[in-house]
Order: sequence, then C-alpha cells, then structure tokens
Amino acid sequence: MFVQADVDGIAVAPAGEFLLRQFCQLNDDLAALSDEDLVALGKPNLPADRDRAALAGAAFSYRYAVADLASPAWLSDPDLVAEEPICLVPALRDLIEPETPAVVRRHNVLFDAASFVSI
Repeated sequence: MFVQADVDGIAVAPAGEFLLRQFCQLNDDLAALSDEDLVALGKPNLPADRDRAALAGAAFSYRYAVADLASPAWLSDPDLVAEEPICLVPALRDLIEPETPAVVRRHNVLFDAASFVSI
C-alpha cells in the first residue's frame, strides 16, 4: 500500500527537505484516491513519534475536509497533535501560519492550503 509506505517514510525521513518531500508525497498520494478509497483505507500504522504522527494526521484530516467527508474518530486522537507547532518550511513560517487551514492547525501543523495542491 503506497499510502502506508508514505506514512512510514514520514517516520524515518531526516528533518528538513527530505521530511517535506515525504509529507508532500503523502498528500499527493492521498489526493489521488477516490473518496471511497480514502474511507476504505482506514487508519494507517502511524509513526511512534508524536510530531511525525501529527504530520500524517494533518495530511489525512486535510484530505477528508477537502473531500467533504466526515472525519474518522481516529483523527481526533490527542496523540496526533504535535507538542509544539511544526512548520516544514521554517523560513516561511510567517507566511504559512495565517494560510494554514483550521483542520491542519488542529494537529499543531503549519502548512498552507496552496501547498497541498500537487505540482
């Protein structure tokens, strides 16, 4: 399952550009799923690290919101909220923070909506 491989990649990617790329890959792969496939996918095996789990949770939450689907209960787990705000592009935090969708921010992740669009 490619989505699980993406989540696993988030767990092990070094901080910085590699982690950003892995997060974007997860977003792209989730966006490629039909609504039915997204729902059928269910809860992935999440990273043990709370911040990495929050990143995965934010990606799933965003995709459910964009698809106008009810968010599954597992996405409300408090362990999917980072201890401190996570911004994968720290140099642009001041620009990204106000553009972060609420559904992503609830995971304490800062990632602007425009960046969720695949290029």
